[in-house]
Amino acid sequence: MNSGHDSTNIMNKASYLLPVALLLGTLSAASAQPTVPVWTNRYNGPANSFDQANAIAVDGSGNVVVTGYSYSTNGDPFFWDYATIKYSAAGEPLWTNRFNQPPNWYAEGTAVVADANGDVIVTGTFRSNSGMADRESATIKYSAAGLPLWTNYFNSGAPVLALDASGNVFVTGSNPFPGDYETIKYSSTGVPLWTNRYGGPLGGNDDDAYALAVDSGGNVVVTGFSDGANSYQDYLTVKYSAAGLPLWTNRYNGPGNDTDIANAVAVDSNGNVFVTGRVWNGGNDDYATVKYSRAGVELWVRLYNGPANYYDEATSISVDSSGNVFVTGYSFSPSAPDAYDTIKYSGAGVPLWTNRLGPGQYGVKPAMAVDGSGNVLVTGMSMTVAYSGAGVPLWTNSYPGMSGTTSLATATAMALDRSGNVFATGTWDSDYTTIKYSVPGLSPIPLNHQIIGSQLVLSWTDATFSLQSALAAQGAYTNVSGATSPYTNTLSAAQQYFRLLAN
Repeated sequence: MNSGHDSTNIMNKASYLLPVALLLGTLSAASAQPTVPVWTNRYNGPANSFDQANAIAVDGSGNVVVTGYSYSTNGDPFFWDYATIKYSAAGEPLWTNRFNQPPNWYAEGTAVVADANGDVIVTGTFRSNSGMADRESATIKYSAAGLPLWTNYFNSGAPVLALDASGNVFVTGSNPFPGDYETIKYSSTGVPLWTNRYGGPLGGNDDDAYALAVDSGGNVVVTGFSDGANSYQDYLTVKYSAAGLPLWTNRYNGPGNDTDIANAVAVDSNGNVFVTGRVWNGGNDDYATVKYSRAGVELWVRLYNGPANYYDEATSISVDSSGNVFVTGYSFSPSAPDAYDTIKYSGAGVPLWTNRLGPGQYGVKPAMAVDGSGNVLVTGMSMTVAYSGAGVPLWTNSYPGMSGTTSLATATAMALDRSGNVFATGTWDSDYTTIKYSVPGLSPIPLNHQIIGSQLVLSWTDATFSLQSALAAQGAYTNVSGATSPYTNTLSAAQQYFRLLAN
């Protein structure tokens, strides 16, 4: 059974052995080396002006797609288009698509995903009239070859999107009038399946959706903020079934009873929901991370106040296969360099470690990804860093040539492919800049197996990897106590799944 694209799991059951073809590869913290930039691509739009990459996705073949906004050639400084570019795994530009709608003013791609067929779905916002409040959203599906397949519109600004396992598309954003969450589900062919709107207790006041996630059952969770009874914002998280039925709604009001804004959401393999953002503590802003059960029961809340006791805001969240939670964001100081602080919590909410990456910059949100081995990668400004699951820094890379020009270097998004290669994108010197890093040591580490009589014998060649087991492929893996290569297990034992993990 395969529990992830970069892990080997072998199922031991009474009468048979089922191996998987994909093998675990990861870095040992003890032997970690710097990443190797494989290629760097820059995109300068037709206006030879400012171009900002906002989002990135990688398909199953390792091709990478980037979207954002790019100034157009009609002469107005506020006229720009969605610009979506696809590169091959080798960095070859495959196609570029630009999108706008009359009156062709402001159009910005804000999110992108790739489906199982390699098709690309992009969403974003455009200005349909002279007022900035007159925003609409367009979601476009392109074939793997870049041909437009369908385009759908709804009245919203700055939308985000996600896919379910069947290729259905979920888009959420904020309807500017009267200021509600608006979430739409489209089929893979672009047919609208349902639309849900959420308006808070104050009616026409602000309710802005900023993030969504889809669980393994096709349920969708949307989060952002909503004006509360005190006229200040609270976290507002809503879960809908795959059929669009509202399942639960939760609000979180921070300790300062003031402005609280959720920026990101993630769902673990058990359907638990994790939300993070910033809350007012009475004197400054802190990270606040909330865990809800799949049924919407609040399980725990964790606040993080950075070392300067100043302004802290979480902007990204991820969950690993064991249910651990990673949060990253800004941590600012009036008298010291700003930084990006990353925290790991156990599934029970126990803080396991905190790491600080700097320098940071207000307005440049760090992005994060977690690989199948539990390593976490963070990018922001010109730097990309990897930490092991234990919090050990594995490597740090800065984009070449950025020394002295970091104000122009804004990494905004990142993604991983099935081989553990790292892609980071953003803007440098007013161009989209996308980098692929290959990590030495990420070649597959085989977990070899034999059946000898009634025994399953597992062997591996790198002593810096430990053998782990779980009762389910997507379950919580733990080290097999004292296991060294070769390791013998009887076929009559209870069903188990095995994998290797770096020490």
